[in-house]
Amino acid sequence: MVLIRGLWVALLLAPVVILADGQAMAAGGALPHGIHLGRNGRFYKDVCDRDMGRHCYSSLLLPESYEPEASPQKPPPSICTNTQGPGGTATIPDGSMGPTEVLSAYSIPTSASANGKIVAIVDMPDTNAFADLTTYRAAYPGMPVLPQCAGGLPDGTTPCFAAVDESGNANPTVTDCSAADPETSLDMDMISAACPDCSILFVEMTAVDVTKGPSDQDFITSVATAAKLGAVASSISFGGPEEIDGPDSTGYTTAGHLVLAASGDEGYLLEAEQGAGTSPSYPASSPDVLGVGGTLLQGVTGGTFSETVWNDPSGAAGSGCSIEFDMPAFQTTFGATKFGPSCTKRASADVSAAADYLPANPTTNQGGIAEYDTYNQWVQVAGTSAASPMVAAILVRLGLAESVSSNLGFVYTNIAAFNDVTSGTNGVSTKTTKTLCPVGDIICNAAVGWDGPTGVGTPNGTRLAALGTGNVVDAGQPQNEDAGNSAGDDAGTIEEDAGVDAGGGGGNGDFGTSPPTGCSCNAPGSSAPLENTGALVALGALAIFGARRRRR
Repeated sequence: MVLIRGLWVALLLAPVVILADGQAMAAGGALPHGIHLGRNGRFYKDVCDRDMGRHCYSSLLLPESYEPEASPQKPPPSICTNTQGPGGTATIPDGSMGPTEVLSAYSIPTSASANGKIVAIVDMPDTNAFADLTTYRAAYPGMPVLPQCAGGLPDGTTPCFAAVDESGNANPTVTDCSAADPETSLDMDMISAACPDCSILFVEMTAVDVTKGPSDQDFITSVATAAKLGAVASSISFGGPEEIDGPDSTGYTTAGHLVLAASGDEGYLLEAEQGAGTSPSYPASSPDVLGVGGTLLQGVTGGTFSETVWNDPSGAAGSGCSIEFDMPAFQTTFGATKFGPSCTKRASADVSAAADYLPANPTTNQGGIAEYDTYNQWVQVAGTSAASPMVAAILVRLGLAESVSSNLGFVYTNIAAFNDVTSGTNGVSTKTTKTLCPVGDIICNAAVGWDGPTGVGTPNGTRLAALGTGNVVDAGQPQNEDAGNSAGDDAGTIEEDAGVDAGGGGGNGDFGTSPPTGCSCNAPGSSAPLENTGALVALGALAIFGARRRRR
């Protein structure tokens, strides 16, 4: 999650130069480690050190008074060292995204109820978690109080909050991981915003090597504990390149329990950080995990919203083609043997949701996702760390998590129940002068139907709710370019889903017989795919003009 960008026009004024080694340059020189200069001319700080093996996907907006150090100093690696003092405000930031925006943008029926079903988050220890969650929920009128679970554990029928360690011991006595507290709060806040009567189970990864970050086994043990304690979904907001410590694991599958993971904040193949540029983020790339990408959600005057691929100097939605995992059956049966020109293995992401937010007609420093934590108070944040728990909560609230857990292909089969995001790219490299994202390749450029940065799209609650009651949504049939019916040479490549539906706005293919608005293009009306030229102005303009619009 990256923090809020204010008025998008400020992008034109921000003194940013992207160098070959990836450091952003301000007037005083190279920025300190983990500090980014965003579109609004304000500075953001990574919650977790992105150079660690596995790290959380979030950043915080620093105070306007913040000034970079004269000479950057990289701190010793530790996922739990908080080097940033309080920088937030005592009240909810103006124009930030809260429950109202989440429910409206994704058309969540007010009648849909989770009735206490459990959504788990997998995070670092946070002794302030319950207090912070209580503060967030109390700030929004109509948001019910979420009490601590009687006996220390949720029963899946009465909404409550519980914290356990990796082994499932309730109310563990742990050493606080203060640096990651904003991550924990963001996860809980997004669950609350999307599903106020979900129970929240906080699984604290207490066995983590704090100098390396969570391991594959930390993730697998934690989600197994969540499943054992009755969670129907678990969200992981951590990740990193595949094969950090050798081949990565599967083993996330438990009957009736869905595991979701953020696809990362470092763009296509994590090229913006790590110097990797070789693999997508794991565990989002695991074939038994639902990978969640990110969008920039923009309010539009008149009660509509638009979405484009989330991508700015502070972060970009992750995607890519696995270097480890074969393409799972739920992707091959979607209608092709490869995604784009060359991906024949597991492609991510699968779905997406807001990783950042701008209101209609924002003023300077408005926008972002509101989050409360003890160390920073109210802050504006952004990133795929927000998208993953949000999607988890929506699927649980609509009664679909169990169906998706038994078959991740559910989201592909029902692609029309998702809002298509057809504009933007995550292919921007700040580590090298080379652009790794091929022009027009759907693995890193938004397209009609499935694409890497946003998957099948963002949730449309009305349509998904119909699936939860046993109704069938017209998903259309993926139309594969040159899929054996023409003389083309790219047989079996999924390029677009032109499913036809007579309904109104919202879902993939839900545009009658005409294509949807929005495109992966350099300018409104252009048919040319967006290329990564390093022109951040073009990316800012896309956020406003290039996205598909839909009504609440």
